[in-house]
Amino acid sequence: TIKAKMDAITGNGANAAADLFSASGANGNAFQDMWEDATANFNQVCLPSCSINYDNTAEADAREWTFELPRDDPLYEFWNTLVAFDTATLSSAARTKVQTIQNTITNNFKFKAL
Repeated sequence: TIKAKMDAITGNGANAAADLFSASGANGNAFQDMWEDATANFNQVCLPSCSINYDNTAEADAREWTFELPRDDPLYEFWNTLVAFDTATLSSAARTKVQTIQNTITNNFKFKAL
């Protein structure tokens, strides 16, 4: 029932927390099934594969990952155009402003990943 689903989500009821993530709870497989398409809905950034042995992972193994907007983001085209924009034809003042933004994107959107 809708009440049972809402009770599980809002934490009402004796078994609410357990029922929330249970395939046999009121929300069914909603929370289990969401991981089936995780690679389609999330950016894969931290690991190059799913077969990483964490016991052998060290800081030295870290790689650099640069943030990219997801393709369905309304700003995706603008972001990529700005990053790749050739400032040679701009006035000095405009060139400085665009290059400042480009440098911010290039230098401040880099993260360590395994």
